[in-house]
Amino acid sequence: MTRKNLRIRAYAKINLNLRILGLRRDGMHELRTILQTIDLYDTLTFQQRLGPFKLLSANSEIPTDKTNLIWRAAKAIVSGPGRGGDRLNNLSVSLIKRIPLRAGLGGGSADAAATLVAIDRLRKLKTRPEVLHALAADLGADVPFFLVGGTAVGFGLGDEIYPLIDLPKYWVVLLIPSFGVSTGDAYNWYDSAKSQSHRRSHGVLPLGNSALAHVVKMVNDLEAPVIERFESIGKMKMALEQAGAMATGMSGSGSSVFGLFRSHARAKKAAASLTKSGQHVMLTRTLDRKSTRLNSSHDQISY
Repeated sequence: MTRKNLRIRAYAKINLNLRILGLRRDGMHELRTILQTIDLYDTLTFQQRLGPFKLLSANSEIPTDKTNLIWRAAKAIVSGPGRGGDRLNNLSVSLIKRIPLRAGLGGGSADAAATLVAIDRLRKLKTRPEVLHALAADLGADVPFFLVGGTAVGFGLGDEIYPLIDLPKYWVVLLIPSFGVSTGDAYNWYDSAKSQSHRRSHGVLPLGNSALAHVVKMVNDLEAPVIERFESIGKMKMALEQAGAMATGMSGSGSSVFGLFRSHARAKKAAASLTKSGQHVMLTRTLDRKSTRLNSSHDQISY
């Protein structure tokens, strides 16, 4: 029976750390970052039907034209090597957006990765993993991570992804400010301030004897220059610490801030108290690779 519809979850991420190692010859920043999937997701429904390609969303902030990463990913996968006359048509994608925009949680990149995998399956293209990764990297530095999921380290632009042993489960309290932070601005602020002295947050994940204990140090090199422009991000970190978080950090280039909790009860209590104080709060948890990897066989994908 021909597959007609596919629904897939595109999970968000947080950056447990983000270190800028220097500038590359191409002028881009060389990174080392630890990424972690969390249980917050957009839902994409792919429907094969006659007519031109359509992207549908009830969120008025989301462009549904060719500038959207979903559209670009769809075009990339059907136009890949050896696809010949395959056209981007007879397909629609409906997006239910839950991952906050411009928050450093990778929502657009997650949607792009989900699109690559979904259309590859629907069209039975059987794209080789290395080709899929290359397509993902062309779409954006974060996109390849979402083909892997769980806990992983990213090098280069953040697009050279190597899976790590999954971290123990944490509950995650996210604080989402009313403003976003442009990734380009954050890196420009870092470049303009790198000759100055900045105090960095050097939290360490409480991993005990885990093999990753020496790897995952909670440092985000973009945090100080972003907080200089948006003091509220520093205040949100402080609020999470006072609410009992074991570790806190800004995800990516911001603007969201997260706190990690081992206990669901403590995380729930912290989320409730922060909500009462007027914060926009989301309560979620970390997920392992098995639960989130898009190119594995499990029940997050349905027909």
